[in-house]
Amino acid sequence: MKKTILKITGVGHVPSSLDGIDIKFFYDVVTMTKEGRKKPVEHKIPHVVHVIISGTLAADWGFAIWRSSEEYEDLVPLLMPYAIEHVKEKYDLGDLKESEVVKLIHGPSAPEFDMDEFPKVVGYEETLEENTISVDSGDQHTSHTSLADTIISTRDHINVLVRDRTGMQLLELEQEQNLKDLYRSPRTKEEFWYGMAALANLAGKINKECVLAMMGLPKKEIGPIKQLEVFLSTLVTNPDEIIIPLKSINHIRQGYPIHTDKVDNYIETLNSFGLEYPLTNYPISWTIILNEYAVALNKLFDVLKAHIKR
Repeated sequence: MKKTILKITGVGHVPSSLDGIDIKFFYDVVTMTKEGRKKPVEHKIPHVVHVIISGTLAADWGFAIWRSSEEYEDLVPLLMPYAIEHVKEKYDLGDLKESEVVKLIHGPSAPEFDMDEFPKVVGYEETLEENTISVDSGDQHTSHTSLADTIISTRDHINVLVRDRTGMQLLELEQEQNLKDLYRSPRTKEEFWYGMAALANLAGKINKECVLAMMGLPKKEIGPIKQLEVFLSTLVTNPDEIIIPLKSINHIRQGYPIHTDKVDNYIETLNSFGLEYPLTNYPISWTIILNEYAVALNKLFDVLKAHIKR
């Protein structure tokens, strides 16, 4: 059994100025491992996160910046939640460094967090964990970061396989950032739809010329996903397990920022992924959709591997 917690061990500050105030939160990332009946083994790594708030914003929050040496402790509990949330997000992304910086320059106009949730500063603890879902109704649990790894590696395998046959890549990549965005766990509606835009771009970027080369046919004026569907129909009886998730990802993407009532069958598309309208749990929704894409890619690889000869 393995458990990881964040534990605040101390607080420091840089004297205030017109430019801003730097509050330093020192914390340990503590990993506890227990095997059977053995005593748990604890491993600590010290970290620090700087929360820098501009003097103007601090004043808007009611903090007297000219008296920081006396009153900075009043600002500490207001800034600590921003440090905690930043650390959790970075840990979730697998990108937590030993020194991190959070900047609050122009907003929010007032503290956002319920301070009752943070009764103390030094000694405060919170569990760090990745969002997980059950995959394919089995016992295996897969995080969104593991799914992102799977998606990237499967795309590479598909492209290597097809490139040997055609000299071209089947799955195109418009920009590297689209792959990096797969690792982000969205905590807000805006972050979710930002990720969906990246995922839809990946799902829809299919090289039509490559598909036509595999089919030995001239160019046709149809969309890339439809072209792939036509090709797969010549290889297998029913390519829906591959094609429908690709179409559905693009369909869901069309639901934002325009009104969802103007997108045909939008709710039905969400339901086909096991999601309910309106979406509320964005991290879990994101992981579910990533899983659908990962499964579709895996099936595509299996079909191509079985039917494409060098």
